[in-house]
Amino acid sequence: MDPTHEIVDSLILPYAAFHKKTPKPSNGTKASVIGPKNSWISIKTLSRSASVPEVWDIDGGETDRGFFCTVPKFARHKPPLRITTHMAWDKTHYSLQLSEVLELDAFFRAGKRKIHSLPLTQHLRKALGYWSSQRPHFQSEYESLPFGSKIFVDSLHEDVTQMRFRLVPDTSIEESWLSIDEFADEVSIPITSLSGMTVPWESLELVSHAHENISIVRITGQTDGPSFVFKALMEDTHYMYHELRLLLSMESHPNIIIKPHALVMKRRPGNSPGIAGFLLELYPGPTLQQRLHIEEYPVVTMEQKVSWSQQLVSALSHIRTQPPGYFPDFKPNNVVFTGGDSNDVSSIKPVLLDFEQRGTWHMWAPPEVRYVEYLELLALTSSEESVRERYRSLLREVFPHWTTSYNNRPLRDARDGYNLAWASLDTQARAKAQVYALGKVLWCIFENVPSPDGPHNVESFLEDFDQDQQFPEFRLSPPSVQNLVRRCTAGAPEWGDRRPGVARDGGRIVPWGRQGCEVTAEETQEAATRWWREELALAEDFVRHRYGRDEYGTSDHVAQLEQEIQERPSLDEVMEILKSLPTK
Repeated sequence: MDPTHEIVDSLILPYAAFHKKTPKPSNGTKASVIGPKNSWISIKTLSRSASVPEVWDIDGGETDRGFFCTVPKFARHKPPLRITTHMAWDKTHYSLQLSEVLELDAFFRAGKRKIHSLPLTQHLRKALGYWSSQRPHFQSEYESLPFGSKIFVDSLHEDVTQMRFRLVPDTSIEESWLSIDEFADEVSIPITSLSGMTVPWESLELVSHAHENISIVRITGQTDGPSFVFKALMEDTHYMYHELRLLLSMESHPNIIIKPHALVMKRRPGNSPGIAGFLLELYPGPTLQQRLHIEEYPVVTMEQKVSWSQQLVSALSHIRTQPPGYFPDFKPNNVVFTGGDSNDVSSIKPVLLDFEQRGTWHMWAPPEVRYVEYLELLALTSSEESVRERYRSLLREVFPHWTTSYNNRPLRDARDGYNLAWASLDTQARAKAQVYALGKVLWCIFENVPSPDGPHNVESFLEDFDQDQQFPEFRLSPPSVQNLVRRCTAGAPEWGDRRPGVARDGGRIVPWGRQGCEVTAEETQEAATRWWREELALAEDFVRHRYGRDEYGTSDHVAQLEQEIQERPSLDEVMEILKSLPTK
């Protein structure tokens, strides 16, 4: 099976257990397939695009979602509107030949950092230029749109003049904003401490928009002043307000992002001001993920690996003492370096980012967390009503306080956040779960690799890099670190006999153990579906046991996992081991 946008739902996420659609056969295309048979399209595309004005930029996006951070050049240095462009792969019309010319198979395998140079991105930029040039007074139309409006691509065509777009004004984001009074009341923070830290949205000047929820901005009149991160969610804004509450309430720590610089106020429908987002300090250094991936950086010494690890453990220990006491999205791309020269490893320190507490990819979450997340995901978002009802009934049974609106509760009712899996853990269980992700981050640091994903993980198609090593293989770590990582990640399926249902085999996906063999897309899908059904059975068994008021017996799987969870060390013990490591 070739990687496409469909692999997330059909292979990677638990929806695969209920997948019924027969996969489309592979068309056999490969990256860079422009050849004699389709060169007529590429020549035509170039000739018809030559006269199109270059008036749009694409700052970033996500290839698997068909999402693009598109910015017309006239929007630079003006207040950010976050108007993004979307291409629904299952609804957008395009020919097989065009998919070859635009290298869509390569596009689906490209990470966020590679998106700028792809043929589809360049083609889209030109098509937007032609489309907007045909709309009278487009600049004034654009600048009058509600914050968070969208552009949809309805059809792809080799001739950019034939592509179809829809500009859809959307007021839903602005309608979801809270006023300062409403926010202060919800989170029990004195309004006097908030009213003095506001800036009007109109005072911001857009520098770049590389991420759906993040823009880099400056404040008008501060030409030589610093740039800031403007964080504003494009959906589920209650997560943004929960993060804002935590950042304002948490005591400072040298390895945790500092409190917001300002609240950004913008008019809502009805003309009353709402909190559109907040400004954060811009850390110029790379993320830990980038630091471990990009070869241009100096080699990280053992001394630095130990130092960074100790600082991260210190930050996690501090978070445990603050409400609500957990950091579920702990991974290398949520750690950024600051201080000194980013090329001088002795002068920089790691800082934790992103406190929405929404959750993380399953590879970083311990089994006791991701089992609950599987069930809640299906209960809320499965396309099949029978599946939704099945898992809603199970969650109501084991979590009597759970409802379908659990993730949309008022802030005052979500003191522990909106993450059911983490909020349901007691203090000791949270500490054990936190150490699990720490173990995987330590593995990345000491093995000098950016991710646990390796050459056989299907998830690696969604990453920004390729690596030939995957968790839990050790090459660089001393024995004491290997033992520490193994203890921290006790319960990880990688330590046992259970393997994923499917694997990456170069540029395709095959059933696990069938690398190098001829297999059909149907066989690959069947392997994924079978594995996910087994995985959900394990999840249901564990959740019923742990939260079912002892009404269910204990299976061997549950008993073993509970024992392994208890074997994980405390953060204090991890720190002591790190302090004892030789650094030369």
